[in-house]
Amino acid sequence: MVGAERDNPKTTVRNPRRTRARILRSATVLFAAKGLNGTTVDEIAARAGVNKRMLYHYFGNKEGLYLSVLKSVYERIGQIGTEIIAKVSNLRELLDGLLREYFGFLQQNPEFISLLNWENSSGAEGLRKIDLKGLAQPFMTAVRQALDHEQTTLSIREDVDVKYLMMACLGLCSYYFTNRHTLSVVFDLELDLPAHMEQWINHVSQLILDGIAARGPGVTGAS
Repeated sequence: MVGAERDNPKTTVRNPRRTRARILRSATVLFAAKGLNGTTVDEIAARAGVNKRMLYHYFGNKEGLYLSVLKSVYERIGQIGTEIIAKVSNLRELLDGLLREYFGFLQQNPEFISLLNWENSSGAEGLRKIDLKGLAQPFMTAVRQALDHEQTTLSIREDVDVKYLMMACLGLCSYYFTNRHTLSVVFDLELDLPAHMEQWINHVSQLILDGIAARGPGVTGAS
């Protein structure tokens, strides 16, 4: 049971940074499993192995802790974009890097999908209270610049929109993890296996890159 587990309960609460991180880690697991309203401060404190007064000291209240959890996770995702643009600038490499790194993040952090589900069910009530301005801007700017450059060379379709392109990349990654159990049954696959995960991300990357490529002079639309 989620509530019965504890994160390093024998660790003494002498290091403020580690204590705060442990509370965040415990809260992330519990909020993902039960949502904001279904989780209690007592449960979080017990799992983190701290007195709940420490929770109030660092985060103010339960909602403050929930918002800190959301911000922490989204900042980690923002860091993915920062790391990618530090290594590549080519449009195709930027998109392929985003797909693979974000897919890997979801694979290693399954609680994020659950947090997304809770947020979507509430109309993103929590996310609207967090200042995320500029978080994705560096990566978006890099993609837009690369896209503009390649559109001038006529190698990329002129009608590609950066925001919709980003949503397609993120959505195709998320879809695998939100639907892999039902898809495994429907298509008779074991989508939890690493080989299928690798095949999916290779397929999606090729799908995206082929989808934004300009049509050759001899290609026409459907008649």
